[in-house]
Amino acid sequence: MTTDDGMTADDGMTSTPGAMRRHSAAQSSHGDAVAPHMLDEYEMTDSLREALEIRAEDGLQAYGTMLMTHNGRDAPRDLRGEVFDALFYAHQVEMETGQSLPFFGTLLALCEEVNKL
Repeated sequence: MTTDDGMTADDGMTSTPGAMRRHSAAQSSHGDAVAPHMLDEYEMTDSLREALEIRAEDGLQAYGTMLMTHNGRDAPRDLRGEVFDALFYAHQVEMETGQSLPFFGTLLALCEEVNKL
């Protein structure tokens, strides 16, 4: 459901076919599923919510599981690697298109912060 300000008023369930389960139902002895919990927790536009649901579903198809808490991995290290990769991809887009991305500075600042973890 979308509110008057264009944000999603999440009822805890996703609306896309085959979508992720509610985060309370996506728990196991190994931890909680991250994506459903995040999608329940934060307001965002419908288009971003849909894109994130698709990305999480892609991960489920590729790995046979969702990203889970307490999965034995070093989450801050994984975050640094992924955010740094995003910065490289963003610069690749700039190099290939010859256009500056308006959010590149924000992404660079994010990398600085994540590097402190």
